[in-house]
Amino acid sequence: MKKQVIPTQQQIPAQTVAALLQQPLSRVQTQISVPKGAGCPQADHPLHFRSAFASSLKPFHSLVAPSQTPRFETELSFGAPQIDLALEKGTLATNGLHELNPVHWRDQTSAFACALGLISRHQEGQPIFCFLQEDQSELIKWLSSDKVDDFNIQREQLVVVTAKHRDDLLWAIEETVHSIPTAAIIAHFPTLENLAAQRLSYLAKDQRVPCLVVCNHKIEGPVHANSQWSVCRKSDYAHDTKDIGFVLHQKLCLQQNQPGMSWHLIWQSADNRFSASLEQNIRTVH
Repeated sequence: MKKQVIPTQQQIPAQTVAALLQQPLSRVQTQISVPKGAGCPQADHPLHFRSAFASSLKPFHSLVAPSQTPRFETELSFGAPQIDLALEKGTLATNGLHELNPVHWRDQTSAFACALGLISRHQEGQPIFCFLQEDQSELIKWLSSDKVDDFNIQREQLVVVTAKHRDDLLWAIEETVHSIPTAAIIAHFPTLENLAAQRLSYLAKDQRVPCLVVCNHKIEGPVHANSQWSVCRKSDYAHDTKDIGFVLHQKLCLQQNQPGMSWHLIWQSADNRFSASLEQNIRTVH
């Protein structure tokens, strides 16, 4: 193949290339124009504009939804290793419903004391709301006595709400949780319908609050509670509030309908925890 000669007019001299490289770059021309005076307050009310803008600013921590602010630990605990280590993870979730059933009518105070001791360990000065019907005079009297002081609860921290009818009590619980995100709920019902239990379970999970319900009779129907317990008073029950002396029997854990274990609980007010001993003769509770 014959070699062809490249014409000189197709070649760029080295001096020309060097001159092009040494030329300063021109400034970038934008097509964005800002109207004169844009973003500036009008002359007739500059102070009002600045004041309104300043008042609209909020601290960063206040922008977090109250229901998403972690107040509690992941789970409640008794403080007694014999119980806490035996429970499956998630049994006492703080954002859930937990059911305590007194075995007999005389065990109502023991069940309520168990719930109060359990929740008081985790509130750290935050309000504890106790909801009862007006005819529960024994429980109301007990909550008004000095025996509650052993649970390390300040008087201004404990709020007792009473209502004549159960539906009014449910309404009060829902309004309280929506209005006070830091609240913890302990409620007593002689009986509770399954639909009402479902409402409370949804409320506790949605608002991330613990809700402990003491029911004289087991809630019938599908299980909505994270955990279910039976509470009965020991025969050698001591009237000393430091020795509550009741038996706690786990009946349900995370929807697993299997028999649990029983413990004898004693409240240790100095340590703000329970001590527990495993019951050798497990009673059959319903």
